[in-house]
Amino acid sequence: MAITIKNEEQIELMRRAGRMLARVHAELAKELKEGMTTKDVDRLVEEMILSFGGYPNFKNYNGFPAAACVSLNDEVVHGIPSDKRYLKNGDIVSIDTGVLYKGYHSDAARTHAIGEISEEAAKLIRVTEESFFEGIKKARPGNHIADIGQAVQRIALSNGFSVVRDLTGHGIGANLHEAPNVPNFKTLFRGARLRKGMTLAVEPMVNVGNYGVRRLEDNWTFATADGSLSAHYENTIAITDGDCEILTMLPEELDLLSGDKEKNRPGGDIRQAVREIPGTFIVLKEEKKKPAEKKQEEKEAADKDRSEKKPEEQPPVEPAAEPVTATIASERQPKAPYQTLSPEEKRVRRESLFEDD
Repeated sequence: MAITIKNEEQIELMRRAGRMLARVHAELAKELKEGMTTKDVDRLVEEMILSFGGYPNFKNYNGFPAAACVSLNDEVVHGIPSDKRYLKNGDIVSIDTGVLYKGYHSDAARTHAIGEISEEAAKLIRVTEESFFEGIKKARPGNHIADIGQAVQRIALSNGFSVVRDLTGHGIGANLHEAPNVPNFKTLFRGARLRKGMTLAVEPMVNVGNYGVRRLEDNWTFATADGSLSAHYENTIAITDGDCEILTMLPEELDLLSGDKEKNRPGGDIRQAVREIPGTFIVLKEEKKKPAEKKQEEKEAADKDRSEKKPEEQPPVEPAAEPVTATIASERQPKAPYQTLSPEEKRVRRESLFEDD
């Protein structure tokens, strides 16, 4: 299959499919909790995608029976959602899904923590994300496909982890999977030269242990061969004249990554982005600050609170946390019941995705 070069109109359709998918992942991060089944997660994904005006492109793709791949702990990718598998405290769950919009596809994955996870698991999630962002620094015209994978692998190996070699990223566009394959590791051949208009799904899959994987009896799910934890992070990107464009992140996420000078935000740090975006799923250790700096910041924050607080203000009342219980699908009520939205509410939600266009 030949590599297809997209024009601006085609990339705009992929950009819209990508923004829908980015919103799904952002909303999903707020919904996940102990006691949900992996099928609950799949139902939420499908409801969200449809409510935003897209179609879940994973559903029935080559016979896959769900809208999302939901993979737990040692499962790498392609986990089939089930009403018999529950999210438990300490689990990590990788959710891979995509959106079809007016004939063009987006594809993205995130790995989430459920409750309190081990330091090793938290590091794995962080390093997997970092390896993606290091890899796409090489996604520029004139470089080669292999340059991306080599950069991804360098980050994983330097942190004591391994990168899956039996599964790769891919081209994407009018088809969910297109040429070229995008390995996450150093290869003998450099691969295709990158040029403007190429669109790729770059997706590091990183294991705590060995890079080997095995296919489970369902003939879909891949798990680590040694039973170690695995994490997955993916975005759809477009090659431009300079730095690539990430199509499956929200504008506010991209602002945090690139830096917003007006808000004095640092750029290029995914960990900073994760800290600041509401509803994110990784609790990260704050950088150590000098005592004088910390004291000054505390004083400024206290002064600001006193100046802004109004006497009649009352602190907002937080809703009571829902009890963590293992529930069957027919009993669970998601926080955001997308299936109950009226046509007008759905229209407003769809239009709000692109209100800054």
